[in-house]
Amino acid sequence: MPMSPESLEELRSLIAVARKRPLSFGVCLGKQPEGAVMVLHRLKEPSILARQAKKEGDTPKVTFGTVEVKGKKMMLTCEGDVLPGMSKHLKRFLASADLKLKVVALDPTGALADDDGEPEEEAGEAQAEAPKPSSPEAESWAKVAPAMAVLVGRLLDAGHEKAEQIQAAWTRAENAADADNFTEALAIAAKLKPLLTAAPAPSGGPQPQGETSESPDARRWAALQPAMARLFETAMGLNPENRSQLNAAWAMAVEKAEAGDAAAALQIAARLKPALETVISKGATGTAAEIPKDVVPFQKSRVLWAGTKSGMMAEMAKLETAIVNACAGDPELAPVAAEATELHKRLQVFDSRLEDVLDRITNSPEGAQRTALKAEARLAIKDYSDALKEDFFMDVDNDNGFAPVAVASTARKALDAIAKVLG
Repeated sequence: MPMSPESLEELRSLIAVARKRPLSFGVCLGKQPEGAVMVLHRLKEPSILARQAKKEGDTPKVTFGTVEVKGKKMMLTCEGDVLPGMSKHLKRFLASADLKLKVVALDPTGALADDDGEPEEEAGEAQAEAPKPSSPEAESWAKVAPAMAVLVGRLLDAGHEKAEQIQAAWTRAENAADADNFTEALAIAAKLKPLLTAAPAPSGGPQPQGETSESPDARRWAALQPAMARLFETAMGLNPENRSQLNAAWAMAVEKAEAGDAAAALQIAARLKPALETVISKGATGTAAEIPKDVVPFQKSRVLWAGTKSGMMAEMAKLETAIVNACAGDPELAPVAAEATELHKRLQVFDSRLEDVLDRITNSPEGAQRTALKAEARLAIKDYSDALKEDFFMDVDNDNGFAPVAVASTARKALDAIAKVLG
């Protein structure tokens, strides 16, 4: 459905900010260009904006990344898919909102991937809007702001007890910078830094009572997840007829939790728990009596690996926050903090192949098919194990220089256990 007038007005104001610095964006193309949804934000991760755009939009055509506006050109650097024809679609959408911009889409490397097909206008206006020579304060702000924004965003998402004050102060800093008052922006950032860096990492294990930055829903999920995982494992071991639906529900709950939406994960778990308990209460009846002898170990392995990946993400988030806490606010170290916010992308190598093949093994009879699937699973384990031999994963746990974590060691332990099951 079309964006509301209020949302369009907010989009216009943030496009003005995107002339000064990159912003996160999420886009859902519409059935018609006028029905597109485009969401920009100063702090939130692009993937979060993509989910928001998809929820408000009317098609599954979604992507996300960062946006910059230079002169009359809007450049979308996509972290998600570059959607076919998206530039022309968005140019027409923006025109319907009285925003006359040429639109180009770039891939993650910065290479041109899609163009709206219209020639660029003369550079006169772009030159008129060229930035003024940078002052030392402006250069310091450019270095400090990205890392500080990450810290602010994380504490807001985690439900920090002073979230409103943090949001208000950071908005004042952003507004001051937008008005080229970098001295005031830096002064506000300096006052905020002690509060931001004193807060514990949202995903970082046990914390003293009364000092946690986690939201109540996040704490509830952290307490519930181990018991739910055991319940799910037990139910799946009985090979229920509705195992595909149960499997999909549990996967969705874990995905929501990993994306920071603990409330949604809890809602799914509340509906899933009775269904799992019903399966267990029936015991080894029906299809359970027909379970191949190796089904339970493979199902346990699948649950183990899914939980391991979730744990790795939490540990990596803890490391990211430790680095940002140590470096944000220092102009010399701010680039280190900005790079640290991308560390979680290192885990993309651990894709869904192993879970998928273990699930297929669970549904396969003894024989050639299962043998072939086990070989496929071993290949995935080899790929993951090879990745863990890279310098980054050899050093990440204890030699990162900021905080001890259990990213690689958690993965190695789980992969060794699964390899033994595969034989």
